[in-house]
This record gives sequence, C-alpha cells and structure tokens, in this order.
Amino acid sequence: MKQRGQTPLFHLMPSVWEWNMSYCNTHGRYDGNGCSLCRDDQSEIIDSLARSREDQREDLADAAASIADAVNNPGDYDCPSCMFRTLKKGAPCCPKCQKDPGRQYWVEVEARERAREKAAAEARARESRPRKAKEAKTRNKGV
Repeated sequence: MKQRGQTPLFHLMPSVWEWNMSYCNTHGRYDGNGCSLCRDDQSEIIDSLARSREDQREDLADAAASIADAVNNPGDYDCPSCMFRTLKKGAPCCPKCQKDPGRQYWVEVEARERAREKAAAEARARESRPRKAKEAKTRNKGV
C-alpha cells in the first residue's frame, strides 16, 4: 500500500511516449535521443530525395529548353534569311520572316541529302563486308 508522502511508482517510470521515442523497435537499440541507425537512415533518405529533386530540376530545365527550341524552330531545314530552323521540305517561304529561300536553296539541300545517304550506305557496306568474310571463313572451316 501507498504510504503518505511517497510518490507512486508509475511516476518514476518514463511515460509511454518517452519510452517509444528512445527505444527503436526496428533495431532494438536504446539511446536517449532515439536510434542512431534510424537517424542515419533518415539522413540517407533525405539526401537521396535531395539528389532526386536536383535531377528532376535538371530534367525540367532540359525539357523547357527542348520545348522552346521546338517552338522557335518547328521545321526541318534552316532558313537562309533568318537562320531559324523553320522550313519544311520544298517550302515556298519561311513562316517566321516570310522570305523565299529560292529554288537553288532546295537544289543544294537535296544534293547534300543525297551525299549524306550515299556516305551512310557506303559505311553500312564497309561494316557488312568484314562480317560476311568472317562468316564465310567459319563456314569453310566447318566443311
């Protein structure tokens, strides 16, 4: 029984709130300021979220730049007058500056495209020749 002048025993024990704050159910540690492993995990999570946010900001900046470029340069070819990429193939005039690129411009563009296609075809042919020769050698060794 309780005698006069004595404090009850439950007042000497930490409250449930204090006990839960200092004892970690995950790691089984007791520390006056909480579990140090949980604090480390939380700081790692906060750091990874900060890095993720920075990555998202960079992606957003790249997307904004890409959108601005697409708005200002909606075409496939550069206009010889305003130097924006606004011309579609064979366009009679630039939608930005309203100037005519001229027939000679399109002749030069077609010549450049043919030369680029020819160079790409030659590169593909050069890459496939050694592969075909190697395959022929391996077939002849097996016979």
